[in-house]
Amino acid sequence: MGAELFGDLPLAQSTISQHLAVLKDAGIVVSHSVGTGSVYCLDPEVVTAFSDEMASIVIAVPTCEPQEEERR
Repeated sequence: MGAELFGDLPLAQSTISQHLAVLKDAGIVVSHSVGTGSVYCLDPEVVTAFSDEMASIVIAVPTCEPQEEERR
């Protein structure tokens, strides 16, 4: 997928590689070698934890309803 990723984004390959390295260091992305390249994937445990955290935030935050004077 790496080659497709580099071709699909309007960024230099070195920039994308730097961003992937940061995500990998943070544990958000995992990678494995395939031939001469690498395949990068989101870590499913991290995605699940993020989703759970976002759900708890959404539940805890009141909805934003416009006040009467804002509706005019």
